[in-house]
Amino acid sequence: MTKNKAFELFDHNFETLLALVERRLKTELRYHNLEPLKQSQKDLLDYAALLGETLKVVYQHRIYSALDEEVKWYGELFLARGWKQEALMMILDSWIIAIEGIIKPPESRMLSGAIRQLRDHLEKHPIDQMEKTVPAPSEEILRFAEMLVEGEFQAAWNLLAQLVSAGTLPYRLVEDFIVPALQTIGLHWQGGQVEVFQEHLATQTAQRLLNTLLFQFPPQEDLPFKALICGVPGEQHALVHEALNTYLQLRGWRTICLGSNLPISQILKAVHHFKPQVLFLSLVLVGRLGAAVELIDIVRESNPDMLLVFGGRGALMTREYLAKYPVLLASSFREGHDLAGAELKRRLG
Repeated sequence: MTKNKAFELFDHNFETLLALVERRLKTELRYHNLEPLKQSQKDLLDYAALLGETLKVVYQHRIYSALDEEVKWYGELFLARGWKQEALMMILDSWIIAIEGIIKPPESRMLSGAIRQLRDHLEKHPIDQMEKTVPAPSEEILRFAEMLVEGEFQAAWNLLAQLVSAGTLPYRLVEDFIVPALQTIGLHWQGGQVEVFQEHLATQTAQRLLNTLLFQFPPQEDLPFKALICGVPGEQHALVHEALNTYLQLRGWRTICLGSNLPISQILKAVHHFKPQVLFLSLVLVGRLGAAVELIDIVRESNPDMLLVFGGRGALMTREYLAKYPVLLASSFREGHDLAGAELKRRLG
């Protein structure tokens, strides 16, 4: 065992712990009147497993502040789905019971203690009273999101074209309209307010808009910057990479977008093949931090001068840990462009 014995025990027993968590949740749903949770059992179990992956990362790297932020996100999501606080408490209780039933003290107390603190905090500060981590969308964004959900490409494009005619720079449309609308649709889908086919239609419509922006408007300037864009292995959010790709191209970058869920070996081969100056990476889920760190180490070993820029909810939630590594952290497309551009200009003299 290493100095982090508690994590080693949690990791070693993870499959058994998760099985107990799932068994307890199924029992709760079977013997208690917990509508509408009974109709969403698979989703509830998936979120319990996702929290388990997050716990694994939190215990390994001792980033307990990230766990606090992750539970806030769960709270907002569960409220949107109409599950209320009871669902979140069930998941937390199930992990506490599983840990204390399988792992012996004192490690079990160390592991469950962090979850108990969160549970106690939730009892004093219910999730419906939490400050929102994502601000409410404007009426304009809601209208634009509705166009995407309905597949109304022409109406959406007309709106964007009118904004450009009124003086909005084309690249601003990506971050100020398309991305917020997609985030809104994503939240509505997670909350059951949007059907799967509507979410797919919105994605296709947004992709057409991004392609049309590149076709209709020339880059703002011609920058001597080349970037590779992809997600951390295991990430599934592909369209955000396409959006960043369009944003950077409109600002004058040369970019190659690999999308999401590529293994580290393939990302490394792409780096060697294209030889970019910058690698932009998205980290949405805290549970993928281990893959992010592994990727940093491997890329830096063979490409010590390459600039790595991380964005996404998971990256921002683990910023204190990632700050130990030679990477840049960006909270927006604009900040990613500015940080990377400034560093490349400094290097180029």
